[in-house]
Amino acid sequence: MKAAGYIKYILVLMSAGFLTFAAINWQDTRSFIAKAYRAKGTVVNMVHGRSKKSKAVRPVVHFTDRSGRTIVFISQTGSDPPAFAKGETVNVLYQPEIPENARIDTLFQLWGLTILSGITGGIFFLAGGGMFVIPMMKKRQENYLKQNGTAIETRLHAVIHRTSVRVGGKSPYQILSEWVNPANGKLHVFKSRNIWYDPSLMIMTEKIRVFIKKNDPKKYVVDLSFLPDKPDQDMGHNH
Repeated sequence: MKAAGYIKYILVLMSAGFLTFAAINWQDTRSFIAKAYRAKGTVVNMVHGRSKKSKAVRPVVHFTDRSGRTIVFISQTGSDPPAFAKGETVNVLYQPEIPENARIDTLFQLWGLTILSGITGGIFFLAGGGMFVIPMMKKRQENYLKQNGTAIETRLHAVIHRTSVRVGGKSPYQILSEWVNPANGKLHVFKSRNIWYDPSLMIMTEKIRVFIKKNDPKKYVVDLSFLPDKPDQDMGHNH
């Protein structure tokens, strides 16, 4: 499906954006800490986040720098509930040339944005990367079974419409077939991969070929080589 293809690229691009931002932020914070001086500060007020809808609260801190100047700054990072209380003493890191850009010396205040961006980027990367890797692994397994597996003849059971699954406004179909293992009399039901059109009119036989791993029918691939990649236009109009 084209929609699924677009989604995986979008997810990978978003992951790249978040991870790049995290890397830049990590380097910026690292450089800041390397050049920073330390001081004791006091939380004098709490202000709400930049957005009107934001419930996060940012501490306002004042401290005295090495030259004796009183500096007041608003933390770049807020939280809900507040991480600090009014009147609380905090450790401050600042650079003498721009003390107004001081930061509170805690893990979350220094690295919170980097950590959150990195985690978000990692999640998008796993989701997008998975959409590339999983189909490749399935395709590799299918090819292996077709080349090295045992071909069996199964009986067509049904064509089902998976309406619970929707991609790009469409739901896929699956072909189900049955086979009784002559070795133990056990009934096995095989499900094909998703088919993005109704294949019913294209199935001309009750016999469906399935490739199974030797002595392990749970690992299989339903052979759909008799179906076209896309349905014939005339057939599409009949539905």
